[in-house]
Amino acid sequence: MKFLNLNIEDLFEGDWLSDLEDIFRDHLWKESPEIYVTKVASVVDIGGRVPVNPKDKEGIVVRIGGTTNFSQELRTLEVEANQLRNRVSCPRDYKRTSAEYRFRSRSFLPDWCGFRLITLPEQLDGEGMMQHQDAAFSPIPLEEDSYNPPDMGHLPRRDLLSDFLLSLLLPGFVTAMLLSTLTCFMCCQHEEEIPSTQVEQHSSIERATNALRQMASKR
Repeated sequence: MKFLNLNIEDLFEGDWLSDLEDIFRDHLWKESPEIYVTKVASVVDIGGRVPVNPKDKEGIVVRIGGTTNFSQELRTLEVEANQLRNRVSCPRDYKRTSAEYRFRSRSFLPDWCGFRLITLPEQLDGEGMMQHQDAAFSPIPLEEDSYNPPDMGHLPRRDLLSDFLLSLLLPGFVTAMLLSTLTCFMCCQHEEEIPSTQVEQHSSIERATNALRQMASKR
């Protein structure tokens, strides 16, 4: 189901979650001895659009699970919701189904265009009889010593030392090569400029000497 007036964090605050389960337990799925939430996702995370108004909620998609076949109330509700599919989003303030008031009374604003019943596949046993597969979702018991962590000893270990050395040596080698090339280029250019400077100085001295000699001979 999709609810338009909630974010994920809102569902786990207060009595939202228990109120939602109570609606199914007391009215829509009375035959199931267990009712539990198997999935909660943001509408935006599953491809929905971000609300235009920043003050509006993103909306959530909730999957409710049980341990028996769907009740007649749920199947009737699906027939009503089928008429709304492949259309624009349902208006928030318009009663669309017979169960609308049960959710509105608990302050839930459902979008019935997204209501669907998901049935677990069946398979044949060895005698050709139909049997249901085990439920894909079920409550997880949190009892003491009930969790056995997997053995991590057989997993391959990666040598990070070589990666660390490679990350240091390779950039250092490239930097050293660049500095060496730049140093050689600057030194060679400096050596090439020295002879031309000396030749120019020598020519200037020679011109001054010739000028002094010409002035002395004229006297």
